[in-house]
Amino acid sequence: MQGVGAMKIRRLTGAILVCGVFWVSQSCSSCSSHNENHSEETLGLTVSHPVARSCDVLLTSSEGAARFEVEFSESVKGQVSERAPKLTVSFINRLDEAFDGAVATFETSSVDISQNKSLSVEKAKCFDEDGHPVEKPGVELR
Repeated sequence: MQGVGAMKIRRLTGAILVCGVFWVSQSCSSCSSHNENHSEETLGLTVSHPVARSCDVLLTSSEGAARFEVEFSESVKGQVSERAPKLTVSFINRLDEAFDGAVATFETSSVDISQNKSLSVEKAKCFDEDGHPVEKPGVELR
């Protein structure tokens, strides 16, 4: 049965990637590593529900966030779309097992440290190996 689950996950991956989620890189020409007010924060996105195999997550940033760099863990295939102040992350576990640790890390930079820059999870929908929704998937930023 594990082969059937993997096949359903592959179909679900295709469905997630076909949704039109794409990477938009933003550059900030006014940002400088020499800027005294420049600050960085690294956050990890975790999924605690043991049956979750894929997720679509909508994150919201405060106005102080100028840039996001996203890196997925090796066991996760993912896509990111950014339209400030929203950030959409869709990902699927390459393995037919529970997510382990941070599935993605986000490095945020702010040009003005006095502004409260941060990311927060606005919505999260996760699915099991058969594509069924997972109740309370436990998606958090840490």
